Amino acid sequence: MLALQAAMAGLLFAAAAPAAWEGRADVARIAQLLEGTPREARMREVLQELDRDPDDLDARRKLKDAVEEAFRSDLQRLREAGRPDAPASKGAEIRRTAYRILLLQAPDPWVRTACSDGYDAFEGGKYVTAAERVILCRKLFPDEDWLWTYTPLIRRLFRYSLTASKAHPRRMRYYNRIAMALFDEDWGSALDGAEMVVNYLSSKHDPANEIPQWEALERRVRPRIDVQKRPDGLAYYSEHARTLLKSDPEKAVDELEAVYLSHVKMPDDGKEVERLLREAYLQRALRQGLRQVDEARAAGDPALVARSLGELLRRDPANEETLRLVQKSGSSEPALLQAQAYYDRGLQAYVQGDLARASKEWRDALAADPGFKKADKALARATKELSLKKPAP
Repeated sequence: MLALQAAMAGLLFAAAAPAAWEGRADVARIAQLLEGTPREARMREVLQELDRDPDDLDARRKLKDAVEEAFRSDLQRLREAGRPDAPASKGAEIRRTAYRILLLQAPDPWVRTACSDGYDAFEGGKYVTAAERVILCRKLFPDEDWLWTYTPLIRRLFRYSLTASKAHPRRMRYYNRIAMALFDEDWGSALDGAEMVVNYLSSKHDPANEIPQWEALERRVRPRIDVQKRPDGLAYYSEHARTLLKSDPEKAVDELEAVYLSHVKMPDDGKEVERLLREAYLQRALRQGLRQVDEARAAGDPALVARSLGELLRRDPANEETLRLVQKSGSSEPALLQAQAYYDRGLQAYVQGDLARASKEWRDALAADPGFKKADKALARATKELSLKKPAP
């Protein structure tokens, strides 16, 4: 047990070291996949700058721009081709890798949580699920403009997949009806279509085990209809989800997504619903992460424990349960690990241009560890940039 604790302590400290900056392997892979193109040189230049100094704020911003350029360029190629790549193709790998990096650069960990499912479905050819999740992400994160490129792309690829499919014509009609209803946010028609698909697959004994994904779609869509139909739908689901946050965050997410995606007039422009949804995503992610930590500890895998704890800290550096786990891990520098988590969150905010948020995260890093020099240096720069943005009196 002591050996495991010592190993975890070393790994946790190493995770905070600047040499192994998060996302490096993905950036290097994209540069390799772009070999021979003008974008390769730009990607390798940014990679070299970050290898010299992973905390170079200018290089961090250049990285986001370079990855977005690669991402958009490949999506444009897909539009022109009018059909999807095979999952193992170079283009599909570029999109997957770029998407992971863009999510790492997102200002909130909950962006990753909310959007990763939709992209996995997209790459797996499950365009109906992808459409439903991407529409949600587009509404939740309107400032993440690269997400908006997905809706027309998925619509086009979905139609291509129907044309190329050898499925029974009735089944194809069901799928097309559901997809178009999701694109139009017509939840009633989407639910009707999903129920038809489940009934049809049940009659055929579901040879490909597709029913679970359609039942999951039904589960997510049904509350969206109820919110609109019930006179007290908004208040009921908001309050019910609030009580579920700790006991069943998965269900709380479904209900709060329903409220957010409904066209019900929300007080304060839905800010309270958005706050609850953020909390639900966080609680769900923390529960999943804590489960991973327990499984890794039971398997005696200190590397996985370190990665899981690092991700949990980045999601919520002040979470008491996570901090207790860090203490139990045997780390001799829990304050440094917490400060590193705040610092990483500040980097994400800075890359997105949110100087106020970045400054707050870096102040929190210094509160956790006053000797954390990287945060001190970054905060000084952000403070200077903020002062330059202020209008002259």
